[in-house]
Amino acid sequence: MIMFNFQLNESFFNSTRHPITIKRGSNNYNYVSKGDVTIVFPHGERYRGYIYNSTSSTSAYFQLCMHGKDILPTYLKIQDRMLIVIIQNRKSNYAIMEYLSAQ
Repeated sequence: MIMFNFQLNESFFNSTRHPITIKRGSNNYNYVSKGDVTIVFPHGERYRGYIYNSTSSTSAYFQLCMHGKDILPTYLKIQDRMLIVIIQNRKSNYAIMEYLSAQ
């Protein structure tokens, strides 16, 4: 299980993939694996997504993205602070988003 805080930002809302970079300092970061993931939003909506890894000019990173979803739940707002929990259950991956605080 991996847990970290994420503040919803412009790049999350403006990109059709709605990327969330998995923070390197997150607990169990070394156990992140790329592949398909079910993303569960605070009100229970489920979207298909994936985790991939890449390298920037400074370091390698993992990112949680959605499969071509242009429409996000309307209650999500820029600057909302979320808790992201990524868990693996047998061969399935889940990313759960829950409010820390809403603006």
